[in-house]
Amino acid sequence: MSDVMNALANPYSRSLKKFIFDVLGHRYNDKHDELLERIAHSLVTRQDVEGFSKLISDVYESAYMKCLNDHKELMQKMGHNVTVTPGEPESESAPIFK
Repeated sequence: MSDVMNALANPYSRSLKKFIFDVLGHRYNDKHDELLERIAHSLVTRQDVEGFSKLISDVYESAYMKCLNDHKELMQKMGHNVTVTPGEPESESAPIFK
């Protein structure tokens, strides 16, 4: 019954945790879970959750592109041409989200 009450009190918690897990993969842990539980209480509408998810996605993408461009520039200074191609997606999933 406690899970039902938590879901009613914090309806976006599971969606938020799933989204962050998809970004972090195996690095997701209990400390993230506790923090996201508290953050989810502040996200009271679907637009809040979508906006927060978009913010996290933008930060993730921007950090990735900065890292990629920094390494590409470093390799070019060393005389190497770098081309990045997408790899295979990870298929790992935590049991809590199966």
